This record gives sequence, structure tokens and C-alpha cells, in this order.
Amino acid sequence: MYNWKKARLRELIDIKHGFAFSGEYFSSNGPGDILMTPGNFAIGGGFQWGKRKYYSGPVPEEYVLQSGDLVVTMTDLSKEADTLGYSAVVPSCDERLLHNQRIGKVVTRTDDVDLQFLYWVMRSKAYREEVLASATGSTVKHTSPTKILAFQLVLPSLHEQIAIASVLGALEDKIDGNRRINETLEAMARAIFMNWFLQRSDGLTRSRVSDLITSGIMKIGDGYRAKNDEMGSPGLPFIRARELNNGFDTHEAEVLNERSVLAARDKVSRIGDVAFTSKGTIGRFARVAAQTPQFVYSPQVCFWRSVDPARLRPAILYLWMVSDDLIGQIDAVAGQTDMAPYVSLRDQRAMKMPVFGEDQHAVADMVEPLFALQDANLAEMRVLAATRDLLLPKLMSGEVRVRDVERVAEAAL
Repeated sequence: MYNWKKARLRELIDIKHGFAFSGEYFSSNGPGDILMTPGNFAIGGGFQWGKRKYYSGPVPEEYVLQSGDLVVTMTDLSKEADTLGYSAVVPSCDERLLHNQRIGKVVTRTDDVDLQFLYWVMRSKAYREEVLASATGSTVKHTSPTKILAFQLVLPSLHEQIAIASVLGALEDKIDGNRRINETLEAMARAIFMNWFLQRSDGLTRSRVSDLITSGIMKIGDGYRAKNDEMGSPGLPFIRARELNNGFDTHEAEVLNERSVLAARDKVSRIGDVAFTSKGTIGRFARVAAQTPQFVYSPQVCFWRSVDPARLRPAILYLWMVSDDLIGQIDAVAGQTDMAPYVSLRDQRAMKMPVFGEDQHAVADMVEPLFALQDANLAEMRVLAATRDLLLPKLMSGEVRVRDVERVAEAAL
């Protein structure tokens, strides 16, 4: 096939283990270098900043990562092993990033392979399935260099590898550009809200959330647990914690069949809901917008809903929920089971919520246009991600050549 050849990763690369940096020099706020951790890997692959972990101790120079280095995570704390084995490229930044333990650094053994091409190989479905099949551990999932290096791929010519990586990279760059714009819009909306909120916080009365049931309600998805016989099209996406990341990723979600959707009843999303992960990785937030495809909440996701926008605007509810005012309460009550941290529905109902007045509407009127721009960008990002995910396996297998990419993408989307 086009003179492509089969090869195992061990013929092309080595994976270098990270260094066990001493915990006595760790901190959450710095100063110091930044430790690369599994939290820096986005679901589906790629780099994300997340919460930074700083290190102020001595550093062996060979464990300082460079911009453009390819790394892979070999440990995952989530129930679904959301990021295990996925790759990321070290970004350019002002701080030093350190090659921490349980993070593998990819080092090529031959000039016949392109690192950017391998980045996409390590985000492919076939690679992902093999890594998960060989993973060990129950609560914490592990893989190893030996298991990763056993993966077999079909290797194009170096010229074709570079071309494939360029096509997929262009889509990724556009997605990242939209994401950065949305981060700016989010920061603007939060700044407007916090400036208003802090000026009024001393004068606002507070009440238990359960006492404000006329202006806002909360529910948790554990009233409905999906089983294998409840899945299948036609139906609605079933959103778990892994799909709540920079909005709602319904593209890769399992589908709950129509009969089961009817049984789910009030666990179906509505525009204006504010959802957050309440089990495992706690505190991922997202708004349900007009462009968000309708879905069903899973047990891992809670949602709060304003039932009277005249008394509580959904934009104000969201901005308060992502503020330190609520996040501090969540952190204070986050429980621990044998499996993962959680925030119970009872604890959520006991949290203290401000009773917002009429002046909330002026603030909502200012931030809602920013959210509308965000939502339009998210809709475009979903199309770009769908295009990327469609092309990735086809380009890797040779089913689609780079010269045919535009025609294939236009026909499919």
C-alpha cells in the first residue's frame, strides 16, 4: 500500500522515564519550575495547563523539558482512564517544565519518523484501545514504555508523515485559537461579575441553596444509571465526566436509547443549566447553551438550573458557581470514598448562596453577548474536532491521502 511499511513503536522510538522529584519542594502557588503531571494531558490527547504544581528544589538538567518535546502519560487517576497513554507536545512558555515521574518522554531512534506524526499516532483510536487493553490497576490505571512500544502501525514515507501531521495540526491550531479566544471572553465575563459581586457581597443576604428552590434547583445524575442494554441510537448522548471538558463533548459520548431517555425524565439537559463534575475530578464547569446538543446527565455530573430567570439569570448563576465563593465551599466538603472524591447532593443543598437583587440584570445583559461569542466559537470547534477525528484514522491507514482531504471532509460534514 503506497510503499508504506508495518513497524512497531519500539523500532522507531524509546520512551524515557521521568525523575522522582522530592515532594518537600512542591507547592501550589510557586515560585519555582512547573512539574509536568498527568493533569497536563487533555482528554483525547494534547496539552492543557490545568492546575500548576511548582517545584523549588534542585533539578537535574536532563529532566528539563524543551518546547516541542513529545511526552506521554503513563498514569491516570480517573475511573475511565481518560488520558492514559495519550500524547502531548510541550508548549513554549516562560517557565521551565520538568520531566516528572510517570511521564514518558519520546526519543526517536531513527530519522525515518517524524515526532509530530507520532503525536497523532498516539491519539489514534487503535493505539488508545491497545493501551487500555493492556493497562493495569483498578483505581489508578497504569501503562508502561514496554506496552506502549509494542503498538504496531503502518508507517508512511517521511514526506507523507509530515504532510499528515500538517493537515491535522492545522485543524488543531484553529481549535486552540478558538479556545484561547474563549478563555479571554470567559475572563472578561468573570471580571465584570466579580467587580459587581465584590462591591455588593457584604450587603447580599445568603441562604441555603435548598431554601432558594423557587429560584434555582439542583439535581444529580445518579437517579439514572445506564446499562449496556440501554445504549444505542436513536437517542441522546449520555454525558459522563470525561465529556465535560471545555463545554460538552457530545461527539464521542455513548448514546442512550429513546426508551431510556424517557426514563431519565428530568436528567435531560436544558438551555441555561450549569453542570459540574461532582465525582472523581471535581469542579469542571460548563454552561448548556442554545448550540449545545441535548443530552442526558450521568451519575458523575450534577447540574443546577434556574427555574425563574426573572429572579436568577442563568448567566449570573454560572458566574457565581465558577467563583471562589462556591468553589471554596465545594473544596471544603469534598468527601473521599474508597474510589474517588465526591461532593454529595446533600452537601450541595447545604451550601450558602447569595440572594441576588434586581441589579443582576444589568450585569447579565453585559456578559451574555460574551457568552454568545463563546458559544459560536464552541460550535465551530465541534465541527473542526469532528473533521479531525474523521480524518485521523483514515489518514493513518492510507484510506485517505493528503491530496484528497478537502474533498473527503466536505463530503462528510
